Amino acid sequence: MAQLFVAPNHDPQLWRQSLSQWAIDFIDVCRGNTPVPAEEGLDLVRRVCVYRDNSEMLGYERAGSRQFARLLDAIPSAEGRLQVLRRLTEAFPDEAHFWAHLGRFYSFELREYDNAIDAVNHSILLQPDDHVLHHMKGMVLRGQLYQKMEQKRPLGEAIEVAQQAAAAFTEARRLNPEDEHGYISEAQMIVRILDYAGTQAGSDSLTAATSQASPKWLRESLQTAEHLLAQVRQNREGDPPSQYEESCIAAVQSVYGKYSDALQRWDNVLSRKDVYRPPIRRQIVWTYLARCNRRWDKVADKDVQRAVKLLEENLQEEPNDERNLRLWLQGIRQLNTTPSLEAIIEKVAYWRANSESLEPAYYLYVLYALKALDGYILARDEAERVLEECRSRSRFRRNRTRSFEWIGKGEGLARLVHVDRLGEWDRDADFWKDTESLERVGGVVAKSTVPEAGIIETEGGLRAFYVPAKAGHHKGTSENSRVTCFLGFSYEGPRAWSVQDATS
Repeated sequence: MAQLFVAPNHDPQLWRQSLSQWAIDFIDVCRGNTPVPAEEGLDLVRRVCVYRDNSEMLGYERAGSRQFARLLDAIPSAEGRLQVLRRLTEAFPDEAHFWAHLGRFYSFELREYDNAIDAVNHSILLQPDDHVLHHMKGMVLRGQLYQKMEQKRPLGEAIEVAQQAAAAFTEARRLNPEDEHGYISEAQMIVRILDYAGTQAGSDSLTAATSQASPKWLRESLQTAEHLLAQVRQNREGDPPSQYEESCIAAVQSVYGKYSDALQRWDNVLSRKDVYRPPIRRQIVWTYLARCNRRWDKVADKDVQRAVKLLEENLQEEPNDERNLRLWLQGIRQLNTTPSLEAIIEKVAYWRANSESLEPAYYLYVLYALKALDGYILARDEAERVLEECRSRSRFRRNRTRSFEWIGKGEGLARLVHVDRLGEWDRDADFWKDTESLERVGGVVAKSTVPEAGIIETEGGLRAFYVPAKAGHHKGTSENSRVTCFLGFSYEGPRAWSVQDATS
């Protein structure tokens, strides 16, 4: 590009001096003089003035960087880049993302946070249901928070901004619960402010969070970060962690220090009469888990028993907080004697009634399926009914056909085997390597219409999807054949794997 604007024997960088005006002229040409902007011109402006490497930076962790479209980065002065972005919003005033990019520039290039918030708020007025814009607002507020920490402002002032940023990230997650950046960005912010609190107090992060003078938000922030990362893992179940998730887990891990000391500190906080106890109980549970790489099956029996007891106390005080129910449901699976399916179903049904999230609908259908396998006909009907809701809540999930829970040996809840216990995927066998904990379920081929899709009716009347071609089944010859299979539960419904014809 530079060669087009530079005469021979001149400084090859001179072409940049007028680039901002050329960019403005380019925007005006693309806008044209029609009442409604042409889609072709709008797309061209996006690619030249907004996108970087054919993608938009809003909605990602890199939105907090000082990188912009290559055209903008080539303009030598910040004022020139600002003029281009302002002209962009003037020429296309209804383009919400253009306003968000203007706010991003005010925030991360000029550090003019009041102007940045005004621009991003205007973008949200234009598109209130766009999760990317709410995430951008959280990032701008997070940038303002980091500036206050650089300026060594009082902790209370920093926490006030952190709470505003957390509210923006929460709304982004509500609008798009599967986007990991809405979780990671807030968890990273929490680690930074915990570190700042420790520096301000002349101690470490955990000491600052557990001190008697610690603000409530700060005291509860570590368990909030753990909860956010747990949701990321839930959403990415079966996939390897992203680099953002891995680095954030490492940062959260560093806050704990020596786990025995951390448990003692949180126990001391729990014994105080001036604190609200449910978040502290959750934090103690998370400390047990952090010590075991966040694997419930690695937690010592006595610690599991105490964790479940703490969570049950929370369920009495906070029956509507799904964070308690989520942890409790995971914890009770490690007990030697689990509660009855009826007692668990009652709690999960209450969770589902008070939450729009996918997890309670999924586990309620799985629990009813367990009862159906034990011969309860009404439970089969309930499983089908709740499954429809689970399908509706997961319709945009890319992993909706992946099975996360499997039928294993044992009784009641102990019969469920989570996918993380099945080892690695065996490509030759086209199944998980470690099947020792799984149990084969009997059934009958109900439909084998095409090689790619069939139905097996299992014990208890559950209808499970399977691939007839993998089992050597064919239309017209395999229907009503008795089979056995490994049975998994996906968001879309039961799925049969490693299907084999039953021996007589």
